[in-house]
Amino acid sequence: MEGFAKLMDDGSTACGCWVYCGATTIKDGKFLYKTQLRNQEDPSGLGIYPNWSWAWPMNR
Repeated sequence: MEGFAKLMDDGSTACGCWVYCGATTIKDGKFLYKTQLRNQEDPSGLGIYPNWSWAWPMNR
């Protein structure tokens, strides 16, 4: 689940603790933790490194 906004109140989704929604993802059919997707790319050249970390909830 990409984030808590995708949780449904109809029973089709479940979550033990909403703040962990988005800590994992499925990429190319594989279950990954967001920290496994880290890299040191800086496409802006500003030293921001947008793919270095992940902050919950919803990476804000």
